[in-house]
Amino acid sequence: MRHRRRRTRIVAACALVAALAAVGAYAYFTSAGSGTGTAQVGTSSGIILSGNAVGLLYPGGPDRPVTVTITNPGSGAQHVGTVSGTVADNGAC
Repeated sequence: MRHRRRRTRIVAACALVAALAAVGAYAYFTSAGSGTGTAQVGTSSGIILSGNAVGLLYPGGPDRPVTVTITNPGSGAQHVGTVSGTVADNGAC
């Protein structure tokens, strides 16, 4: 008799857990909602690049290291991914 009561309690507990899970899943997948929110961002402005080359730069010349300083004059955060440059021939040489 004791084993039968214990088994009945275990089956009832499992059925209760399964029923609660089903109700929770139904509520999760059928719920709808809406809302509002606000956010603020800083001002957008152009960044300033400055730097000096180590050695002379001329078209067709060897690669030279250039240290570049990037300044953000605006109040918003900006991301700089890649900085690259070229040397243009001004025709006066």
